[in-house]
Amino acid sequence: MNRRLLMGMLACMTAAAAPTFNNEIAPILYQNCATCHRPGEVAPFSLLTYQDAAKRAGLIATVTAKRYMPPWKPEPGVGSFAHERRLTDDQIARIQEWVAAGAPEGDAADKPVVPTFPTGWQAGEPDQVLKLSAAYTLPAAEATHASAGLDSAAQAWSWVGLQDTLPCPRNRRFHRRCGREPTWSSRFTTIHQASPSRMNLRSG
Repeated sequence: MNRRLLMGMLACMTAAAAPTFNNEIAPILYQNCATCHRPGEVAPFSLLTYQDAAKRAGLIATVTAKRYMPPWKPEPGVGSFAHERRLTDDQIARIQEWVAAGAPEGDAADKPVVPTFPTGWQAGEPDQVLKLSAAYTLPAAEATHASAGLDSAAQAWSWVGLQDTLPCPRNRRFHRRCGREPTWSSRFTTIHQASPSRMNLRSG
């Protein structure tokens, strides 16, 4: 009798320990994924609701276990970065456990508040805005990489603390890389289409 009671208690404790969307998975997704995975943004689907996440539970488990998502290029242990978007081993393990348990939703009272995000510039109004001299229309049927050179017209060295890109519409741009061109060559380069899948733009 005592053995059966003990086994029953252990089973209850195991079931209670299984993570649910509301108490453990939603906070992970909101902090690390919702920046892109929300309506109107670049990711192909939203992850703000249980229904959104549950029907893609297997996919979420796979891409997080491979560290394909959330995208974060720096190797672990090499430097320290602000706002690092890399899941911990424990977070990845909890996602795996959630999926293995059948992706339970959990108690609605445990669900955190759905995050809100600013519209337009994500870090506030910038000190300087650089624009392309002509609009570039991204083809709908293919993945295109475009590079553009912009002249800041700065007369002195400036410290750039933050860069942001504001495409129109926002959901047509996935990744972007920014850097400084130390030469004047971009001023004399005109628009050139190297191939149907890669376009180089220069404006100065």
